[in-house]
Amino acid sequence: MSLHPNEVLLAPVVSEKSYSLIEEGKYVFRIHPDAHRTQVRQAVEELFGVHVEGVNVLKVQPKPKRRGLSKGIKPGWKKAIVQLREGETIEIFEGARAITRRAAASSVAPGPTGPSAPCVLASLGARTPGIHLCRREDH
Repeated sequence: MSLHPNEVLLAPVVSEKSYSLIEEGKYVFRIHPDAHRTQVRQAVEELFGVHVEGVNVLKVQPKPKRRGLSKGIKPGWKKAIVQLREGETIEIFEGARAITRRAAASSVAPGPTGPSAPCVLASLGARTPGIHLCRREDH
């Protein structure tokens, strides 16, 4: 079946495992059920302007789900793990890498503490008058 490159790649897969693979130069995409690895390779090379070294294609099995007495099935889908040439990246995933690097850096080196340190809750926009979830008294 002949598919346009925009039809082959449906969406990037957003999961903890897929983001850990980015460090190895591997990117995970949800793909069209009829697409094969050659089409995936050509689509990634054409859409993102990178060189693909390898493509692994696999089917995610449908899973039975239940909510109370009602039963259903979560549909299966097809995904591809694409290995890029050393040193090449795909730009749409770069924001996720920056977030994971920032989270790793913040867990290794904690921020400043004491009365002059900024409140974490205030920086997250959780400032509500009369409600303070931290133990600091100066804000």
